[in-house]
Amino acid sequence: MEGVGGPGHALSWQLTTGRSGRYQAAVLARGSRGQALHLEAPSTGSTASAPIAVDGWDRIKLDIHLPAGPTELRLWCDSGHNVAVKAIELLHEDEMSEYDARLAAFRTSSAPLRAQFARSRFGLMFQYGPWSYPHRGEKPSIDQHVAEFDVQKFADWIASTGAEYLIWSATWWTYELAAPAPSVNNIVRRSGLTADRDLIDELSHAVTDRGMLFFLYYHTGQDRHLGYKSTDWWRAQQWPDAFSLTGRGDRQIFFDNCASVVSELGQRYGDRLSGWFIDDGLVFYPAPFERLAAAARAGNPRRLLSINSWIAPRYTDFQDIDFGEGSTGEPSYGSALVGGNGTRRAGPRAGLQEHGMLRLEDDWGVHEAGQHLDRAPYTESQLRSLIDSAHARSVPITLNMALWHPGVPDPASLELVRSVGRARTSVP
Repeated sequence: MEGVGGPGHALSWQLTTGRSGRYQAAVLARGSRGQALHLEAPSTGSTASAPIAVDGWDRIKLDIHLPAGPTELRLWCDSGHNVAVKAIELLHEDEMSEYDARLAAFRTSSAPLRAQFARSRFGLMFQYGPWSYPHRGEKPSIDQHVAEFDVQKFADWIASTGAEYLIWSATWWTYELAAPAPSVNNIVRRSGLTADRDLIDELSHAVTDRGMLFFLYYHTGQDRHLGYKSTDWWRAQQWPDAFSLTGRGDRQIFFDNCASVVSELGQRYGDRLSGWFIDDGLVFYPAPFERLAAAARAGNPRRLLSINSWIAPRYTDFQDIDFGEGSTGEPSYGSALVGGNGTRRAGPRAGLQEHGMLRLEDDWGVHEAGQHLDRAPYTESQLRSLIDSAHARSVPITLNMALWHPGVPDPASLELVRSVGRARTSVP
């Protein structure tokens, strides 16, 4: 909702609460740093105010007393200013300690892998899969596409760059997996979206055998960029109405399908799979993210999780890593300190492992025939400086590189990464 202003331009909700008492209200709002938000329950006279901590989207927590049963909740900002509001999340005081205990257990389980990830200087990411084209010509069938990929050669040159982890795309431009996945076949009731060869499994072995962490990126499969509901995968999600980012409608089938696929792959790859980067939290929200976190850890209770928040600061506490899309890792409000453990100290992403994710070309991957990619404007010294500065604060930087079929990188990008890898920082 855009344009929320003073008391005369407030948002008002009519809601029914199960019990009276103090509620923690988390407001997802966009405004200006220092601008105050005011929350009021007229039936109890309870009010709360707090400032927005950053320019842009923030997650502001306030305490408010609500009665049991029907009541009104009103939200406004300092007069004369406009604010955008995504949602208010309410948590009763009696549930807070239990919630905090579950969250603490979640974070404790992943602490060793999180510390290892924080020590990484940089890693590589590839939006490569059965949707990727060769430099010339058409892409082959999914099974031929996967069969022609040389896992050992790929893992060798990844290791030669000095990268300490790999993020590999399970799905992206199309919902096609370079691996068998009965859960996917059952959802679409055919087998054409999955490969016979388990390339992901082979990669997980090859990468971890060389001492690197292995992560998977997961895209929901929404096909708006291909022509809405043009794919059987997205039709099977039974998404309400047209594709929408507003959170309207029942998306239980979509959520169940995602949890099923993520859980199946997680069980299969076990300890070799160190974490998930799931895109896009805005599409899921509002959703039972704690259940998604449990599905993401199937097969490895220590596994890390990151959910792309896009417009808002974050949609759930049940994750470990700030997704970092578009971030170069440079310090911002609440960033990790030099010599620290990489955890964001304040702001809407407080408590998450800070992380940067940037592209070395002007697209995330190759998804069209004859596609030409321009190099991103980073010199070796600029990239090295960004990585070294972030590493001093225990903030890993992910470099996304394009690959053409059958796993061919841009030579200039590869040499840039190798030169950065050779220039090891002295920061421990």
